[in-house]
Amino acid sequence: MNNTVYHATSDDNSFEVVNSFRNGIKTSLAQGYGQGSGFYVWTTKEAALNHIEAGFTNKPYPVIISIQAKPNPKEWDIDYEVNYPSAALFLKNNIQILQELAKNKGIQIEGVYLTNASYNEFIGKDGNDYSSVGLEWSNGSTQGIGVGKDTFEESASIQDAKIVGSIINVIQQKYPDIVNAWEQRVLDFFLKNGQSTALKYIGQQDLHPSKIEIFVNNNWIDATNQNPAVSASNNSSNLPNKDQIQTQQPMQTQEPKLSYFLNNYIGKLGLVKNR
Repeated sequence: MNNTVYHATSDDNSFEVVNSFRNGIKTSLAQGYGQGSGFYVWTTKEAALNHIEAGFTNKPYPVIISIQAKPNPKEWDIDYEVNYPSAALFLKNNIQILQELAKNKGIQIEGVYLTNASYNEFIGKDGNDYSSVGLEWSNGSTQGIGVGKDTFEESASIQDAKIVGSIINVIQQKYPDIVNAWEQRVLDFFLKNGQSTALKYIGQQDLHPSKIEIFVNNNWIDATNQNPAVSASNNSSNLPNKDQIQTQQPMQTQEPKLSYFLNNYIGKLGLVKNR
């Protein structure tokens, strides 16, 4: 079964970007900035529209590219910046694998080796219970990756996401079945339940848009087959407001909380657990 995923971007009045997408999305040319190369999409249109409304596009005409796809772990990666909490829980559940790789110098990021990993539970200064995966590196630095309900709604910095993603990629090379099973459950949860998250396409085949929409003169125009007529002058304030973003979405039923997913999906994988 295909799912619709959405890429948010922008273009100027030449519509050079749109024209290139219309002929097939060359994902090999995409750059993922801090997390490596790949083509990023959102699992809901609402998330893509919010990305535009937040000002992350820099050309005068916002664009939404709809794509029919079958996300799977071999061709699609989870965005670790957005899905940092579930990635942290995955590392916690597989702490023994982390320790094994650290012992054998199996994880190296920019010339620095992971030397030790541990899972820690503690009481914070506010009196609440916290837990984290502790990482120790060969240059003497340490890093704590928070695990638990207090991180469910948080995202990470690009640098932290890059580190976590690099670690999971190493685990995937040695234990592909474990990582693929986890990633498939994450994908299934977000796609089947209509939850918003970001995914990165790393497959070799070009993607083809099923629909292209451009925001022009305060309206979303279907530009799948041809570009809209626009004036030569660019309107830098041509952004949809919140009302226009909301009107793009059908009424949705209440979405299950991410905590439910973490407790009931990942927790049932039967992965290595150690405290």
